[in-house]
Amino acid sequence: MQYITKDLIYQDYIDKTLDTVDVLWVMSSVEEFLSKKLDEKINLTEKIVELINADRPKIKLHRINDDYFFVMPYFTRHHSGYLVEYIYYIYREDGYIVTLYKEKPEFFKGIEHDIKNKKIGKLNVNKLLFYILEECCENYYSLSDWFMSELEKLESKIYDVYSISYLRNLLNFKNMVYRYAHIVNLSKYVVDDLNEIDMLAESKDSLSMVLNEKYRDASERLRFVLESANNVIESYVSIMDLKANEQMRFLTIVATLLMPLTVISGIYGMNFNNMPELRWRYGYFITLAVMAIITIIQIIYFKRKKWL
Repeated sequence: MQYITKDLIYQDYIDKTLDTVDVLWVMSSVEEFLSKKLDEKINLTEKIVELINADRPKIKLHRINDDYFFVMPYFTRHHSGYLVEYIYYIYREDGYIVTLYKEKPEFFKGIEHDIKNKKIGKLNVNKLLFYILEECCENYYSLSDWFMSELEKLESKIYDVYSISYLRNLLNFKNMVYRYAHIVNLSKYVVDDLNEIDMLAESKDSLSMVLNEKYRDASERLRFVLESANNVIESYVSIMDLKANEQMRFLTIVATLLMPLTVISGIYGMNFNNMPELRWRYGYFITLAVMAIITIIQIIYFKRKKWL
C-alpha cells in the first residue's frame, strides 16, 4: 500500500509506483493534478476531466470505460458554521484511487496516520475506499451535532424574543439544514450504488453493511434536525399568535372599560342650557363616583370570567 500527497506527485514517481504496488492512493488538489498532466498519465478520459471542471459538481456515480468517477461532499468548519466542499473520486479496479479536492480534508490526515502506523491492516483497493468513505461519514455526524446544538440555542430563546428578525433566523437555519440534508442524502445514494456494483465489498460483506448503515444514519440525523427545526418554527409562530391574541384581548378590555366613561363624558360635554346636573353642588363628584363604580363593576365581572 502506498499513497501520494500533492507534495510528492510527479511523473516519475507515478511511473514507478503504478507498476510496483497493489494499492495506490493519489491525493492532490484539482489544480495540482491537472496542471502536472497526471490526468493523462493515469489515462483519464476527457469526460472525467470535464466532470472535474464542472461548475456545479453532481453527486452521482459515473462509469466511464474502466474508471468509476463520483463526487462526495464534506463539510469544513467556518467561523459562522460549516461550508460544503467536494472530493472527486476516481477509482479503478486494477489498484488505485485518486482523490482530488480544493482543500485537503482534515479526516485524510487520520487515515494517513493509521496507514503509516499499520492500524488498518492489509488493504485492497475496495477496503481503502471503504475507510475513506467511512471517515467522510464521520464528518457528516459532526455536522449534524453542530446543527442540533445551534438549534437548541435558537430554541432556548423562543419564549423571550418576539421579533420578525428571530423568525427570519429560524427560517434561514431551516433552509441551510434542508440544503445540507439533501446533499448528504445524495451521498447515501452514491454509497448504495457502490454497493450494488460490489465496489466496496461483496454484497453481504459486513463492511458494506456498516457503511450503508452509517450513511443512512447520517441522513436520518439531518432529517431529524430538519423536522425539529420545523417544529421550533411552528411553535414560535404559535407563540407569536398567542402573544398577538393577548395584546388584542388587553386592548379590547381597555376599550370596553373606557366605553361607558366615554359616553358619560360625552353627554356632559354637550353645551345645552338646560342641564340641571351642571348646577348641582356635588354633581362633579357624583359623576366621578358613578364612573368609578361602573369601572369597578366591569373589572369584577372580567375577573370572574377570567378575562383578567
